[in-house]
Amino acid sequence: MTTLPACPFPNVYWFANAMASQTVVDEYENYIKQSWRNRYRILGVHGAIDLTIPVVGQDGVKTPVKDIRIAPDPWQRVHWHTIKSAYGKSPFFLHFEADLANLFSSKFDFLVDFDRASTDLIIEAIGLDLQVVTSSEYIQETTLDLRPRFKGSLKGIEFPEYVQTFADRLPFLENASLLDLIMNVGPEAQGYLKKIKLTS
Repeated sequence: MTTLPACPFPNVYWFANAMASQTVVDEYENYIKQSWRNRYRILGVHGAIDLTIPVVGQDGVKTPVKDIRIAPDPWQRVHWHTIKSAYGKSPFFLHFEADLANLFSSKFDFLVDFDRASTDLIIEAIGLDLQVVTSSEYIQETTLDLRPRFKGSLKGIEFPEYVQTFADRLPFLENASLLDLIMNVGPEAQGYLKKIKLTS
């Protein structure tokens, strides 16, 4: 069994692993600051953009991800405006615009609620053959624990290139949020994910 962290709009590596084996998402691990637990990366006209969901401070107290509250902030308006600016002219933006607009106009109190909603949106949007299972307690040991790989940059994995928005002026951005992939290749995203050669 593979263990993945709860993330908003997870990246390509997250989804490739979730499709490759039986997977559980650990919502009971302690929240890790400056990780992909509350941010996701898209490609804008000037390059990579990390969109961060502001959370309420823990004052140094270890807190399970499931208990992390989203801070009162107009982050949803900012994220939605940024996504529209980045992908408004991408091949599949119009196909997903209504669902995304609905997501960013909904209220979320806890980070995991947005994580689940954003992940479900992607799964349904492109018909991924994937059911995300969440934990009911902290997961001690699994066959493949990928939680540590979602803190910083990821090395050792090759991501095949696809045509991204602004490809005429920017280098390929690998392992972006799956939002980038579905905006550019639409239903072919599932085939792309299966091409990635995963390593532990």
